[in-house]
Amino acid sequence: MELKALNFDRYRHWVSDARGKLESDPVHSFISGWIAFNHYYGTYAVEYRESLLKWTNDRKPRDKKQWLFLMQREDFQHYFEGFKKREPDVLDTQLALPVESILHRTLVPEGLKPGSYRLADLSALQIFESLYQIRNNLFHGSKDPGRSERDLGLATSAATFMASFLEDLRLNTSGEVHDAYDPDVLSKYPKRF
Repeated sequence: MELKALNFDRYRHWVSDARGKLESDPVHSFISGWIAFNHYYGTYAVEYRESLLKWTNDRKPRDKKQWLFLMQREDFQHYFEGFKKREPDVLDTQLALPVESILHRTLVPEGLKPGSYRLADLSALQIFESLYQIRNNLFHGSKDPGRSERDLGLATSAATFMASFLEDLRLNTSGEVHDAYDPDVLSKYPKRF
């Protein structure tokens, strides 16, 4: 995928924070991961604004429409198929689904019977619908991982997936401009060889 407008340093910061907190504080890890993902899909929405506006007919597409737009794009779908092949272990992560939307009194994703689901058995859309609902429930205070084992399990599973997904997404996104005049530029990037 190509995303020239992405602030790669900001994205790396949030991904690093998510990875660093994965074991000690999975809720913090998931929230940091979602911030990185939000920066990614928000930037994608701006960079491909004309296509987004044709797709949604909404002059001010909000958060959910932005990540839904990313999900349906051919380049993301191609990327995600490759991710599933590169990271089969992370797709063995289990999620206790469906997740309840307290605001709308609906179950997300629709049509799933209560149970534990491997991410590998879900579509990309079902995965991200679930993660978005977990995010909403945490951000809007209707879930408490400090008092509920189920809520902690959801946040932990979501954080585990996001940490791997976001790092892989970064490695498979081109468009970063490197400053050849910055003497410290090489120290900012992980060694690949």
